[in-house]
Amino acid sequence: MRTAYEATSQRLRWTYSYEELETVRQELSDRAVEQCRRNWDTEASLLASEGSANVKVPKKFPSPEDERLLVTFYAASIRTIIAEGMLNNGRSLPSAIEGVAITFLKRFYLRTSVLEWHPKVIMPVCLFLAGKVCNHVFDIDNYVASFNKIKRDDILGVEYLVLQTLRFDVIVPRIQDALHGWFLKLQDANPSGVNRIEAAYLVAQSHLKRSRLSDAEFIYTPSQIAATCFRMADARLFQTALDKLLPLDAESQGGTESNSGQQSLKPLLARESLLDILQHVQNAIESAPLDASSEMDKVKAADKLVKLAQDPAKNKSSAL
Repeated sequence: MRTAYEATSQRLRWTYSYEELETVRQELSDRAVEQCRRNWDTEASLLASEGSANVKVPKKFPSPEDERLLVTFYAASIRTIIAEGMLNNGRSLPSAIEGVAITFLKRFYLRTSVLEWHPKVIMPVCLFLAGKVCNHVFDIDNYVASFNKIKRDDILGVEYLVLQTLRFDVIVPRIQDALHGWFLKLQDANPSGVNRIEAAYLVAQSHLKRSRLSDAEFIYTPSQIAATCFRMADARLFQTALDKLLPLDAESQGGTESNSGQQSLKPLLARESLLDILQHVQNAIESAPLDASSEMDKVKAADKLVKLAQDPAKNKSSAL
């Protein structure tokens, strides 16, 4: 019998292995570069036939890593926009909006290259859609006024394209709920350590925010990510809970004298398997930038490369 998570669109259509995710991005990049090369060549031919100046066809195109850097920067920018209260006259927004918007942006760029649509264009649309999904509909006029050089049509005219690219999968599993579940489990395991658990919960939430800038949600379950965030916040506290959730003694597992050796291996293997997964999740989280300013030099270089090589068919002044 499947769990509730296994029946979600996230699990069915947006979950990969590390290798699959790398392949998806490489194939997407290859297709986009090939399309851009063809369009640049066509652009040059059209302008030459009209006697116009020669077009400088790009010789270098962004790599999948360049694309990832740029998308991650704009994902981190969503956090900054919300934290600074730019969209709600300084008032707080529903906490779910940030996570949903970032997920929408990252999903979009598993289907589309930055050479086709620049993240600067798509990010505000994803944030606008996230508000709708989280029952906080932004007034479109006030919303566009919060950004520089954005008009109503820049949002409403692209909104349906983004939804199509997302395959209309707008329900995003709330890792925050899984984190709260672990918060309650830790209290059950250690009733006398409430203050320490609450302190760890605050730190775990900061790790969760950072995890959104990684690929963790495309590879691991919300519960695994939440558990890792708590383990990173307070490893000893998490270990205490784990000792009660997955005890290693045979007696607690219902073992008898004849089968206790065999029975005792099961929780040991389960614990080793879990800890191995959590370590991989931690590696993924720690590989993510801390904020939008991280790796800024690399981001600027990638952005310049994208703007020079971007598909000319997206340029309104193009001959295409």
